[in-house]
Amino acid sequence: MLHRLAHATTRRAPFDAARAVSSSSSSLRRVPNAKLLLPPRRASFSSSPSTASTASASKLSPPDATPPPPASMINLLSTAAAFLGALVAVDWLGNDGQVTIPTLYWLMDHPGMALLRSLDPETAHDWAIWALSKELVPANRTGPSDRDSALLQVSLWDGLCVFPNPVGVAAGFDKHAEAMKGLLGLGLGFVEIGSVTPRPQDGNAKPRMFRLEEDRAVINRYGFNSHGLAVVAKRLQDFWEERLRRGEKNERGAVAGAAGGVVGVNVGKNKTTERAEEDYVQGARELGPYADYLVINVSSPNTPGLRSLQRKGAFESLIRAVQKELKEGGKAGPVTNVHGRRVPLLIKSRHATETGGLSGLPLKDLATQTIHDLYLLTGRGKVPIIGVGGVGSGQDAYDKIRAGASLVQVYSMLVYEGPGAVKRITQELAALLERDEYKHVSEAVGAIHREMQQQRQPHTPNILAIDVVGEGREEGELKGGKRKGWWRWLSRG
Repeated sequence: MLHRLAHATTRRAPFDAARAVSSSSSSLRRVPNAKLLLPPRRASFSSSPSTASTASASKLSPPDATPPPPASMINLLSTAAAFLGALVAVDWLGNDGQVTIPTLYWLMDHPGMALLRSLDPETAHDWAIWALSKELVPANRTGPSDRDSALLQVSLWDGLCVFPNPVGVAAGFDKHAEAMKGLLGLGLGFVEIGSVTPRPQDGNAKPRMFRLEEDRAVINRYGFNSHGLAVVAKRLQDFWEERLRRGEKNERGAVAGAAGGVVGVNVGKNKTTERAEEDYVQGARELGPYADYLVINVSSPNTPGLRSLQRKGAFESLIRAVQKELKEGGKAGPVTNVHGRRVPLLIKSRHATETGGLSGLPLKDLATQTIHDLYLLTGRGKVPIIGVGGVGSGQDAYDKIRAGASLVQVYSMLVYEGPGAVKRITQELAALLERDEYKHVSEAVGAIHREMQQQRQPHTPNILAIDVVGEGREEGELKGGKRKGWWRWLSRG
């Protein structure tokens, strides 16, 4: 059986426009262009005789008071270090000689993030990945009391993947599988690494990542920069060997523990590849053994020709090729992961027409609406959906889950709020589920649709079916609950 997961969002929607298919006459939704704000020029002063004489006169008589010298960088750093040292000391003295996790996370989320945001976005991102890879960010799970509530646990694909909680980080954050343990230690339920291409490639020229501070959004046009399959496979192998050596397993056999969680692998194609199927099949063959789930990425707006794979014929051919590799494999037989289980195959697809990708708060409502539509199109929960786009709070995650998402992913939130926000989101989500008397998060998936049925307010999806994308249009139909077009692949058993 081919299990599929629809990424129901335009997390990285086009830079100039995010497209939502609507039953209305308008089908194009514009995102305002980002503007580069330049510092104001210094005021220029004329050298007229009057001003010159005034300046000369001012030099003749000393000022009444000598202005204080400007603070040097050493003074500023010394003051900051003294303040932070005092804060840590107070925490240490008040907690039996231990520095508590909340204090460390406050330091990272406030002065630490302020320092990172003073750097250019890609440099800041690289430093964050380095710190997480070296485990300089302390794990946010120090004991049983810090573990996720049982009501947040998500089991998908007949128990093949058990997620400690439904909040994960989207592909593109840890592109090269460098910081999986550090990210899972923050309290994330899963990490999706990649996209990974067969051969190393640099991606697009810099600058290629931009912050939209006022909109709490990020624009990127990396262009599938990747260290390649060989490097990433070695990192994944080392990661799993360490976890299995430490025996971090729960009663189901899924890896858990201090840095528990699920690892998904997102694969793509090289820019110069003519036969895309070969790249995706190679990615499935070499990285599938280290993946809890595998994602085929045909959505990047930054790779020329990639979106042509979304056409019906090309898409079905690609799925068949990767499915055959996972089920039959080569001489070694079917592809299985480190748990000896088959690897669920997921699809990440988006319909975009411009270069560059937008992620963050501006996409929140559009992404949630897309989840509503996909939930109906995929049989009301028969196909798990990952909701991405503007998740910055427990309420945001809850809204997407009630719309039909089984899992949600964050990205821009980590850029603006820091690592401590992960635990805040999961705690807020648990509180909302308890408030509404859900015994398990799975009960809340698609709840808004059931409530609308009870109130006799049927929801008509704006997206009927996706069939033709290459020409910038989307068409198809949904009749009698039967899916047409390539969506049928999402729920084929």
